[in-house]
Amino acid sequence: MSLPASSGGDKAKEMTRYQNQARPSFARHDCPTALVIAASEADRNIVTAALDGLRCHTHFANSTLEAEAALANVPVAVVIVDGDKTALWWRELLERISAPEAAPAPKFIVVSRLADDRMWAEVINLCGYDLLPKPLDADEVEHVVGAALSEWRGARDSLSPVDLKEQSAWNGY
Repeated sequence: MSLPASSGGDKAKEMTRYQNQARPSFARHDCPTALVIAASEADRNIVTAALDGLRCHTHFANSTLEAEAALANVPVAVVIVDGDKTALWWRELLERISAPEAAPAPKFIVVSRLADDRMWAEVINLCGYDLLPKPLDADEVEHVVGAALSEWRGARDSLSPVDLKEQSAWNGY
């Protein structure tokens, strides 16, 4: 028994239906988390205000242990770390905070009052996403984190169904 021939439009519809069935629902977690580590109260207020319109949750951690617990329990898309206040220097933190291979790694943003071209190059060379100077500017925070979220979502959405299944087990999707 053979299947009836289908037009190109039918094939596209069938592929879309397959892709939608293969992907777990992201509706609950389409608002990923921005994890902010060791920020001052003033920086927390600026970050919260800046991220208000970006469709993401903000989680604050005061230590690397709290940060690692958050990473194990919620889908973290962006990590913002105060490079001036972390218990471990941000380079070590960047190495410690990583996602399983199947999941897109969180975008790592360092915040520092010592931000300059040399430090920016170091962040980028160590696979960080960006460096924000202090004092924080809400518009710049919104722009940089918005771009990081967009890139993270693109990486997440491009995963194969097998990778998505592995990622869902890790992130609780």
